[in-house]
Amino acid sequence: MRVNLEIHPQPSHSSTILHCRNSRNEARYHNTTHTHHFSAHYVPFNADRSSAAAVDSESYSLYEIVYRSNSNGLLDVQHDMAALKNYNGKYWRDLFDSHVGKTTWL
Repeated sequence: MRVNLEIHPQPSHSSTILHCRNSRNEARYHNTTHTHHFSAHYVPFNADRSSAAAVDSESYSLYEIVYRSNSNGLLDVQHDMAALKNYNGKYWRDLFDSHVGKTTWL
């Protein structure tokens, strides 16, 4: 019996880390260079969204890796709806259509 083993080079650990760092830097750069001023953050899933005090008591940046709230509950993303409403439906359709099939931030 003959076994044919093909050797495929694996990316080095340092290149994988470098790639992750580049993606994070790219995301931060993208977030600071646009003038749309959208904001979003993680809040506990059952948070009272109408109460600023409740949201301010526990919220996290989208750049943080957080899996659960302090009470071990789920997290939800809260968007600044007033800022999102400044743009019409055509803007959002064009934006999403421009990202189809792409893996870059821009």
